[in-house]
Amino acid sequence: MSDSVTVEAAKENFILALSNYSECIKPFLRTAQDRYVGQYYMVEEQPFDFGKYCTHERELANKAKSKIEIFMTL
Repeated sequence: MSDSVTVEAAKENFILALSNYSECIKPFLRTAQDRYVGQYYMVEEQPFDFGKYCTHERELANKAKSKIEIFMTL
């Protein structure tokens, strides 16, 4: 298998993983937006931590990104 095909496959894998992560996090973003934009919400009372959500999808996206970075250093 040639390097250009491998790099392209890694890029496509990253885009797919990132898309899956963005679809997973979308409902949480809406919730956060509703909380922070709502006029009755006090920001100091309930911090919103995106690190708790979609950890598996984010991990897959980060691994795919790492593979691309490895190919770019070769």
